[in-house]
Amino acid sequence: MSTALLSDTNDGSKKSGYDVGIFVDQNCVSDHKCAICQCVFNEPMSIGCDMGHVFCKQCLADFFKDNDSKPCPLDQQLVNKKNVSPNKYVERWMGSLQVVCPLQYEKTVNATSNVKVECDWKGCLSDMRTHTREQCGLVLMRCEFCSEDKQRKDMDEHVEMCGERQIPCPLHCSQSVKRRLMDAHIDIECSMKLLNCDDCKESVLRKDMTHHQSTVCSERLCRCTYAHYGCPAMVKTK
Repeated sequence: MSTALLSDTNDGSKKSGYDVGIFVDQNCVSDHKCAICQCVFNEPMSIGCDMGHVFCKQCLADFFKDNDSKPCPLDQQLVNKKNVSPNKYVERWMGSLQVVCPLQYEKTVNATSNVKVECDWKGCLSDMRTHTREQCGLVLMRCEFCSEDKQRKDMDEHVEMCGERQIPCPLHCSQSVKRRLMDAHIDIECSMKLLNCDDCKESVLRKDMTHHQSTVCSERLCRCTYAHYGCPAMVKTK
């Protein structure tokens, strides 16, 4: 499933912070940007310097990747990875801010013409992940049958017609077959398909055809009534 919550860099990679464009009041977050990724804090963490500078959690994880002790990116005070801690005050404040659906925003930003609003969700930042993971129709989901990616809003229709999904035979033969193979199943092997007897042209279920041709068909050949007197003729039963 794709959520596309974070900002893109110019080279197409994902930044750690949120794009300012998803916030309803963009002015209120203008002073709450990570100095590393230049985006709005995502999981704000205090780096442990005397000035209490705050950065995104992932930004700091990348920052300390090659060394546990480094100068703070803003004031150059030496800080240690072990002193990094969540900034709950900033996190709670940001969690109450109103945001729009990040996937709808992403479509709008990347579009070359007017984009139809397919998701008009607005809510608290703290509820945004729940929206994208459980509700938003724009989220990409993978079909469990064919592994094709579809937006959540289109998945039910896709699954209904998916060629890889097993469905019961419409002739009620008790078999389930992949949708794309159903026509071949009915034509070649389904026991409940009606066939025309080659001899009498009567319609008979495939499962009953052998019995029909050997014991019921009016056009079947059988030995003459006087075969026990030596007559070799084979005659139709009717």
